[in-house]
Amino acid sequence: MFKEENRYANFGPALAHIHVQGFRCHSTTPVEFQSPITALCGLNGTGKSTILQLAAAAYRPPSGAKRFYVRDFIVAGKLDINPFTVDASVRYQYLREIPKVLMRRPQVVTVSRNLSKWTGYKRQPVRHVFFAGMGLYLPRVEQRDFVVRNAGKITINDTTPITTSSKETICKILSCSYDQINANNVS
Repeated sequence: MFKEENRYANFGPALAHIHVQGFRCHSTTPVEFQSPITALCGLNGTGKSTILQLAAAAYRPPSGAKRFYVRDFIVAGKLDINPFTVDASVRYQYLREIPKVLMRRPQVVTVSRNLSKWTGYKRQPVRHVFFAGMGLYLPRVEQRDFVVRNAGKITINDTTPITTSSKETICKILSCSYDQINANNVS
């Protein structure tokens, strides 16, 4: 049976809290993980994948294992010009082992952007991370295809507005309003 006092002993430096600021639809979003198994649910476009992507970048890998960085998921390009604000950051809080006589304080690491790159990874705990995004479904950023890998270099060849009926259906599913939605042909 899961018990809070056994979390560190069972799971090591598990992610206990993540605070996302300035990424896509997250102006300031705190998420607390109270269980070793956590489900995120919500309408399409509400930022579930963004939270999972940032959580995948929460750890340093063991030697030789794959490492995830914020830049692997949050890519600015011609089709997503501003996926983060100039003061975007993600603050991770991890469980840590502390003698019982001391107050339990989590380890806190903040990853933020300086002029050209994301910084703050050095103090992250080591853990193997497996990330399996929904690459066959939206959002496209998880497909790691030509458009995502070459976001800064692509050329938009032509733009075609989708039909009004399709636009209305998308707006209903995403629970938000768009003036126009386009299909872009890129190279």
